[in-house]
Amino acid sequence: TAQKQSKAGNFAVENMPMVAQPLSLNTSVSTPTIYMRPLAGFLCVNIYATGDYAGEQVLSVGYEDKDTAMAGNFSLDMTKVESGVIVGACDKYSATVSLATPYDVGGSLDKAKSLYLVLAEGDYSGTLTITTDKAIYSYDYARKVERNKYYKVNVNLTNATSRRSIDDNWGGGD
Repeated sequence: TAQKQSKAGNFAVENMPMVAQPLSLNTSVSTPTIYMRPLAGFLCVNIYATGDYAGEQVLSVGYEDKDTAMAGNFSLDMTKVESGVIVGACDKYSATVSLATPYDVGGSLDKAKSLYLVLAEGDYSGTLTITTDKAIYSYDYARKVERNKYYKVNVNLTNATSRRSIDDNWGGGD
């Protein structure tokens, strides 16, 4: 599922699926109290490089788990309001957030900027992918994600499981 973020460091709230949940389904109340319930959590991916890759421009962050759906359409059962929002299965096994304005990778964690990747609640084990103007970096990554929580993920491009040129001239790694 494609998500967009204007620039690194700015959370795009429009990527967070939410539902308005009434306090009560009592129809005799003319103005019910409504609660906004987030249906997902998110990764706060901080990208930097301690080696030669500092200065590349980050374009996107993606995550894929071939066994567990993490994004797409949510199913809601609003008849069980008293016990909380019931979320059914999603239908996409990957999610990507792309930047409208790429940013230069800093040479240390304190110079990292964040991309925010929204994921449905679940227990994932897959591949985190960072795409820059020069290369695609892949990392094995496992994470349990809960609704309404965020998880800091510090990514050093220098420590990628694999790195391949954006135009595949390197044949899968360097």
